[in-house]
Amino acid sequence: MKTKTLNLIAVAACCAAMTVSCSLKTEITTPLLTTVGNPYMPLWEHIPDGEPYVFEDPDQPGKYRVYVYGSHDDLITEYCGRDQVVWSASVDSLNNWRYDGTILVVDKNRDGEPFDSAGTADVLYAPDVTLVTDSTGKKTYYLFPNDQTGFRNGLIAKSDRPDSAVIVWKLRGFITWKRLWPILLTFVVVSTIAIFTLTRIEDHILRRILGVALIVISIYFAAFSQKIQLPTTKRVQVGAGTLSGLMGGFFGMQGPPAVLYFIQSEPTKEHYMAMAQ
Repeated sequence: MKTKTLNLIAVAACCAAMTVSCSLKTEITTPLLTTVGNPYMPLWEHIPDGEPYVFEDPDQPGKYRVYVYGSHDDLITEYCGRDQVVWSASVDSLNNWRYDGTILVVDKNRDGEPFDSAGTADVLYAPDVTLVTDSTGKKTYYLFPNDQTGFRNGLIAKSDRPDSAVIVWKLRGFITWKRLWPILLTFVVVSTIAIFTLTRIEDHILRRILGVALIVISIYFAAFSQKIQLPTTKRVQVGAGTLSGLMGGFFGMQGPPAVLYFIQSEPTKEHYMAMAQ
């Protein structure tokens, strides 16, 4: 009797699973997907490096949606994919997800010409997104795709909606290699040494070094960045690379010293963004 009861339960569970599977297959063919939780995307979708952001719904002012950006793993033989897509859901209904479509494909140069006769697009790793609101209230969404093709790594896209993007800058033309190479080479050498030295330094000493470094950098940006101009000499570049290497090797925070230098050395915002990336 007990065995018969268990068999009946197993059959019922299988039937229920088949019913759920069939209903899910029907749902994912529609633009709106209703889920019961995790996974919140259909099983045929692959966005492993998802970056969720809450932005105002441009079609319903005053209401907000969660937008998920990330790499689109639809290639079989390598990581990620050649496009990036967005899924979103209302913050009041996180069981109902909407496919907003493809927001970015990098398959043309700055003149609008295909890269090759086959129209092959670049492979894009996980991006990031930020929102800028100007003094008039106008919103501009900036997408920073991680392009894996040589000399096209530094890209920026922008849109007035969170579910679309257009490439506006290809920043490699703004890189001043003469100022960048000393910093990069010094950073690689010093950060490597710092990583190997890390195991020999006690934790409390590292915490004190980090605290002092952050305080000094904060004071500089708050009080002296407009008063003290750093010269663009090799000595300063090597110094910036050394500080970045130490901060990166010890704490994984290589950015602040380099940012401090690039803000001072670069003539335009485009030059600064190209060098910092």
